[in-house]
Amino acid sequence: MRTAPEIARDVVEALRLHAGVPDKKIKVIVANGFVTLTGTSDWHHELENAEIAAHSVNGVRGIVNILEIKP
Repeated sequence: MRTAPEIARDVVEALRLHAGVPDKKIKVIVANGFVTLTGTSDWHHELENAEIAAHSVNGVRGIVNILEIKP
């Protein structure tokens, strides 16, 4: 089983590599394989892309996406 720091590192990297994700505005927290994404975005599709990128990481059991659209 992968550790939380390993998963977090890989999620951050996946967010960085995904062209449609504002990775500098997203904080990643991992507990028991569940990833929580917090922060802000300018567009709804960026929130969806962040979730897709995080799901692509080996060891992720689920996503809690509490990203917000910046007003």
